[in-house]
Amino acid sequence: MTSSDEPRPLSQRVTTAARRIENHAQTLDTPDSYAEKDKQWICEVLIPLRKLTREAANRLRRHGFLDEGTGTECIRPQTWKNRREDTEDEHLYLYLLRDCIDCDFLFNKHHHLYSDDDTFREAVLDGQVGGRLETNIVTTFTWLDQIDAPTNLRSR
Repeated sequence: MTSSDEPRPLSQRVTTAARRIENHAQTLDTPDSYAEKDKQWICEVLIPLRKLTREAANRLRRHGFLDEGTGTECIRPQTWKNRREDTEDEHLYLYLLRDCIDCDFLFNKHHHLYSDDDTFREAVLDGQVGGRLETNIVTTFTWLDQIDAPTNLRSR
């Protein structure tokens, strides 16, 4: 990636609620292992991020961009790209998808005990952490950065 292709920091993209959780997570010490995940980490970081991810996925569903009973992590990046071509409101589609994938990325990053976005992204893409589901999220996350998917909804 060139410097102009560098993804913007999450703090410039994600929803206010997710940004607040991410900022709070930075004030806590990331646990060193799954065994050390304490109640505070789970209750103040993981559960709220999972809730935001579900809410964002429900917004995608309401607009017909995600099937009922399917999680965003189950969708391959190529499927998201194909749906982009088929949508009538590309801006809305990309905005809602980015909102959801950003929250999902944050959840997975903290679930796997990473504090740095790029380190987590590289670990997933190198196969050091996670599996197909995490790869789908990270690859979609990267694609949305590359196409500069919108972070704001246009006024109608």
